[in-house]
Amino acid sequence: MDATRLAGFIALMFLGVYAQSGKRTLILVDNWSIRETHSTFFRSLRDQGFDLTFKTADDGNLALVKFGEFLYENLVIFSPSVEDFGGNVDVAAITNFIDGGGNVLVAGSSSLGDPIRELATECGVEFDEENTAVIDHLHYDFNDEGKHTLIVSETENLLDAPMIVGQKPSAPFLFRGVGMVADPDNPLVMGVLHASSTSYSYNPDEKISEFPHAVGKNTLLISALQARNNARVVFVGSIDFFSDQFMQASVQNALNGKKYEKSGNQDLAYSLSQWVFKQKGVLRVGEVKHHLKGEKTPPAAYTVLDQVEYSIQIDEYSNGEWKPFQGKDVQLEFVRIDPFVRTTLKQKNGLLHVSFKLPDVYGVYQFRVDYNRIGYTRLFSTTQVSVHPLKHTQYERFIPSAYPYYISCFSMMFGVVIFSIVFLHYKEDTKDKKE
Repeated sequence: MDATRLAGFIALMFLGVYAQSGKRTLILVDNWSIRETHSTFFRSLRDQGFDLTFKTADDGNLALVKFGEFLYENLVIFSPSVEDFGGNVDVAAITNFIDGGGNVLVAGSSSLGDPIRELATECGVEFDEENTAVIDHLHYDFNDEGKHTLIVSETENLLDAPMIVGQKPSAPFLFRGVGMVADPDNPLVMGVLHASSTSYSYNPDEKISEFPHAVGKNTLLISALQARNNARVVFVGSIDFFSDQFMQASVQNALNGKKYEKSGNQDLAYSLSQWVFKQKGVLRVGEVKHHLKGEKTPPAAYTVLDQVEYSIQIDEYSNGEWKPFQGKDVQLEFVRIDPFVRTTLKQKNGLLHVSFKLPDVYGVYQFRVDYNRIGYTRLFSTTQVSVHPLKHTQYERFIPSAYPYYISCFSMMFGVVIFSIVFLHYKEDTKDKKE
């Protein structure tokens, strides 16, 4: 094999290993200029090791699936005004991509197309109508052009979930785009960043003739969804939010006049990209062990009132490697139909461990760990065991609570014996009978 073929073979092996790392990312853009105007954000993705593939949204060769396998793990849609996706990509294909565990980041704008609007509806988010924008006549930036659509959102409007948004930056965020509202019946949707109480969503070029689509803090600027299969989707109402201009721009709120040299957009965009593309907040279950106290292997079946030890290994993906999860609120349930025991697991030698006494009810049980917290992938682990009743030789000979009955029984026996002795040995005086 010559050097050229050897190099090609090594490159293919490298690409094959790299493709399995879960970082293949397709980025759909309206035009190629977005690669330049949003270069800081794309550079941060490359620095995290993502393999970026840029294509226009109407490319005729677009595809997310080939031969039944997904070509990408992540999808970025920076083409808010697209009316029809090219190739084999449409709203149904993107929905199937999410159902298959894929992650999606969507950026919108005031000129939002129907496909993005339909995709958002499928995910429990509803964008406002075309040509509308989030307006705030108090919390707007001094560089606004007079329509008060370049709004300033303070850090207090951010979701209190460090796993999703990272550490709250000191500077507020710049936003210019369309507003959205979340479906109140969908518990999987989270409002990551909302507008101020003085904001509303409407067409800035028209007089208000009807109630706005979104008003006050119900106006979402950024929303997120973590599906039941742990796929993650983030909707941002402004594609300018990720632009170099907004990330590097100074911020001065017209309400208080306080000026910041740099907005908090870059820090928030970086944290959102880490979360939505599963670079943090990912949990997995390792080895699960259970056995009687003092033993090392599980028995064929437990007996009621046994003292049992349970341990589970939970790992968290952090900084590109798996580390033991340090959560202190993971609970174990010992369930038959309903939980008979619920206890908090404690850290022990890198594992989560607990020792408890089995209930005095026999049946088929499960050791169940169901951990569901904001920002983390849902973790669910069950292990089924049988619990037998006591054998006839294992019951107590005497029950302390029955001592009064024992005493009454023996006192009755003693009384019968005394009565029998007195009755058998008693002799009547015959002289008294004759008289």
